[in-house]
Amino acid sequence: MSDYQSMRKWITPILIIGVFVSMYLEDRAKGRSARVELPGFSIELPGGEVLATSQAPAGGSHKVHVHPSLLGIVTRRELTNPQLVIQWMAQRASLEDWRTIYLPLFVQALGAKFEKHQVLKEEALDDQHWLFIISFSDENLPMGIGVVKCDEDFEVMVIYGRYRSAGRQATELGKVLRSVRCTVREANRTKLRAALRLPEKFGRTSDAEFEGYKSLDGEMLVINFTNGDVLRDRGTYKVIAKGLLASGLGTQIPDSGIDYLPDPALRHRASLIRARIPDNGLTTYVGSQYCELQEQTLIFMWVAPEAGDALAAERLGQVGCPGDASADVRPFRDLAAEACRNGNQAACAMHDSVD
Repeated sequence: MSDYQSMRKWITPILIIGVFVSMYLEDRAKGRSARVELPGFSIELPGGEVLATSQAPAGGSHKVHVHPSLLGIVTRRELTNPQLVIQWMAQRASLEDWRTIYLPLFVQALGAKFEKHQVLKEEALDDQHWLFIISFSDENLPMGIGVVKCDEDFEVMVIYGRYRSAGRQATELGKVLRSVRCTVREANRTKLRAALRLPEKFGRTSDAEFEGYKSLDGEMLVINFTNGDVLRDRGTYKVIAKGLLASGLGTQIPDSGIDYLPDPALRHRASLIRARIPDNGLTTYVGSQYCELQEQTLIFMWVAPEAGDALAAERLGQVGCPGDASADVRPFRDLAAEACRNGNQAACAMHDSVD
């Protein structure tokens, strides 16, 4: 065999090796992780382009378009468009709460655009770190959701979709979760409070996990906040509202029982939904306002004996984002006690809660 033929024999393998070596070196350069400081914690993240970030201390998000690995794409080990979202929130929740309340809401919201979904894996790394791997439509497209419980009143959530293997996705998500270093301060633990302009007949309940208000004549109002602008996508928001109603009322509501009302003309972009409860015929309203400065959405649920669209819109207009004009609301126990002393026997037995 001539020297030229020998060279041709080895040229292709050498070129292939060279291509894979260059891809490997490029992947190493692009894939280097870096520690990112965020409100209340820091976290080590893979290389990528930051799409959006927030500095809100008690609830915000950091979104990254992760640089995909060329080798991972060629070997179909990775997705071509991997995504990573970090969220933090001032809330108190256990693993059981995540399993039974928050995860179903998340799956319903995200899964609304897919025909089917299932939880492939649940793992508690320890008492402060746990993760779930969920598939949507195709088992080769797993999504990882992980939680780090920094302390009793502050949590970090990581949503990571990069690998086609559920096992690999769980391993890499676990590494990200374990990299979290908590530096929680009081501002991170302080929940947002709505601005209030409620009638004097309302009193503040003693519920700890949310703002609760009710009146002696049977109106009840619950207020909470969630990260980001959930009003951007009407379809997703309707799924979230439906999940909140099912969780709060303990019953599923068919799509035919949920109606969008005209958007109220308020200071902040708002939405109002009417839901008819099939079990008892009651009507419940879910209202929302996007709080631009806090980058969070205020969500309230309202019920009343004489509920109606006009009064629901009026009540939504009597709450607002932090920083809006507001007035104090006295404790419901004081309101009920005063009514009891004045001869209202029904008020004497009223509970200081929305339950």
